[in-house]
Amino acid sequence: ELHVALAFNLVRQGESSLALPELARAAETDPANARYAYLHGIALNSAGRTEEALGVLETSHARHPADPETLLALVTINRDAGRLDAALSWADRLVALDPQARPLRDEIARLDASRQSASDALARLAPAYQSIPAEEEAEEAVPEGAAAD
Repeated sequence: ELHVALAFNLVRQGESSLALPELARAAETDPANARYAYLHGIALNSAGRTEEALGVLETSHARHPADPETLLALVTINRDAGRLDAALSWADRLVALDPQARPLRDEIARLDASRQSASDALARLAPAYQSIPAEEEAEEAVPEGAAAD
């Protein structure tokens, strides 16, 4: 509790980077408290340390599989990082725990479907783009003495 209070005080003073070790200590000192690991993971993500954040949160989820805050953080961080497959997997677990989370899961499924549709469209267009000559090839194809536009 002391480490978390110190971390919050440091954040209020604009010293967020100094708060990270305190949150880590809180999570290590009291691993039975899922909230501490959640706070540490969120702080790491906010500091741009996404991989570390996901590691902390995944470890916490293994210890506390029924913690909805940890699951929600895993969903949103993965979603924001563009890892929609992982976000969808975590969202399924969250919905199993809390059916009211279904709209979030459905939003991620729509994002994933949109991404897949765009990827499919690009794959269909790729052959057409490959048949367009490069600029140098197009210039070489213009006969000598002809005006190139």
